[in-house]
Amino acid sequence: MRVKRPTGEIDLGDFVKSTFWLVRIYFSIAPGQILLMVFSTIINALESVASAYIFAKIVDLLVLSVADPLSSGSLLMYWMGIYLFAQLSFTAFNMLGNYIRRDLSFYSDLRIQVLLHQKLQSLGVATLEKPDVNNQITRARENLSYMFRYLTDLLHLGSRVTSAGAAFAIILSFQPVLGIALLFLSIPTILIDRVYLGKIWRLSINTTEERRSAHASLNHLLDTGSLQELRIVGGIDFLLAKFNKFFDHWYGEWKKLRRRWYRLSYVSELLILVGKIAGYIDVFAHFLAHTISIGGVTFYIRNIDSLSSGFTSIAGTISSMYEGSQRINELRLLFETKSDDNDGTVDMGKLATGPLINIDEVSFAYPRSKKRVIKGLSLNIKAGEKLAIVGHNGAGKTTLVKLLARFYPVTKGEITINGININELKIDSWYQNIGVLFQDFNTYEHLTAEENILLGRPKMTFSKTSLTTAAQNADAQSFIGEYKNGYQQILSEKYKGGIRPSTGQWQKIAIARFFYRNAPLVIFDEPTAAIDAVSEEKIFNKIYESFENKTVIIISHRFSTVRNADRIVVVEKGRIIEQGNHNDLMKLKGKYAKAFNIQAKGYKK
Repeated sequence: MRVKRPTGEIDLGDFVKSTFWLVRIYFSIAPGQILLMVFSTIINALESVASAYIFAKIVDLLVLSVADPLSSGSLLMYWMGIYLFAQLSFTAFNMLGNYIRRDLSFYSDLRIQVLLHQKLQSLGVATLEKPDVNNQITRARENLSYMFRYLTDLLHLGSRVTSAGAAFAIILSFQPVLGIALLFLSIPTILIDRVYLGKIWRLSINTTEERRSAHASLNHLLDTGSLQELRIVGGIDFLLAKFNKFFDHWYGEWKKLRRRWYRLSYVSELLILVGKIAGYIDVFAHFLAHTISIGGVTFYIRNIDSLSSGFTSIAGTISSMYEGSQRINELRLLFETKSDDNDGTVDMGKLATGPLINIDEVSFAYPRSKKRVIKGLSLNIKAGEKLAIVGHNGAGKTTLVKLLARFYPVTKGEITINGININELKIDSWYQNIGVLFQDFNTYEHLTAEENILLGRPKMTFSKTSLTTAAQNADAQSFIGEYKNGYQQILSEKYKGGIRPSTGQWQKIAIARFFYRNAPLVIFDEPTAAIDAVSEEKIFNKIYESFENKTVIIISHRFSTVRNADRIVVVEKGRIIEQGNHNDLMKLKGKYAKAFNIQAKGYKK
């Protein structure tokens, strides 16, 4: 992954790269609209000079018509017609540009959000868990709105350079010193803006993690699930205080910078105003010396205004683009970030039966941690075997699942699937053969019950029989049938007509999703933690019965649920300390037997 320049500084090379990157993004999204925007921008850029020239002609003809109305009247009407045609044309192009901008803004915002999420999911869990990457993602989400603004700034800069360039050429031919003076007087504005925009951006960069933490506190106050506990324990004021503490400090620093910036900007604007007034005086002097007409006065005055406002606008746009380019550069770097886990090259295809898995002397420590969660663990899982892994919290059970799901590369040793190193497999090729239900399972509240189950295998041709069979196996068919809208029921009261399933019902729906997936390798991580004992027994019986010829791995701390597994592995502190079937382990009278008997006494009581 590319190392970012600290404190958010950006050089000319990054500025150019980021600008071209942004243009390529928008051109790939809507090439026709981009070309029309450029064309309408160029046409409208010429409006001020063209209008000033035509208007000057009309003024001179008005003056002449006072002395000779017959000879100049028809010519006046001719130029009035040209002026009307020009204004109608420029208005049409202006409206076309505005329409395209609004349309492209709405369309591109949605498309770019999709592109960002596609990029993030391609990075993998290990990369996404890095604090620096999370800070980068936070800034990226904040900066998405700047992308279209940057594009319009770029077009506006082109427009203002075109119009100011035309006015500059006219003023140079008439008042060369003034043209050069106005150009140099705009430079302090650019420099001041650049300095303070850089300081504000560094403030944003340096407070990203604190800002992310503060907004996390605020987000809990917007989450109805979090609010239930917070209201009871009185934690709302505590979280609000944490957010306000950050905001007050950040806003105070931001306000100081803005005040200094605007004071200096006011001085630089006064310099430009002095230059502009000097130009007016020079034009009036030429008129009094009878070297230009009254139409010439209006023409040159309008071009002086156009030039000074153009230079000011160019300076402001360059400053805005400098700020924007820092943000766009952040987005570009995120889009160019590579996953820490390189994809493999072997396509294993769709397996017909469960795979053979061999874990050989595997050790693993999470990124940015020296503590090894898995320590020299070796385990051979036969094809089609129903394996249970048990152990205390923190023993390394879920970590082992994450290694099998290839969320992280192993620190030492290797994992092979049907004899192929797991790191050599194409990730998508491996994922089409596995299904993993984590203890922190997903709840898709905005979807129907049917859609929540179908997500287990979204590319599969819809089968009502497979859907209902999966729901029955997960003991979910009965309560889904009681919903007002059945399988079409939205599963959140936050949506019109929606309902709120219980935690146990949500877990059964999640289990149904993985019955529907019917993958060659199925991994259940504490799949029934929120389910009653009767339903739990039914579900586990179905797991053992339904996944014939599939490799099944079950992780659970409830020993009664794993006793029917072909083999039970006991893990402690990242190592296997016991393994065998239920009867073998009970005869061993070791850790498993002791824990099983303790739980059994609890059920008897």
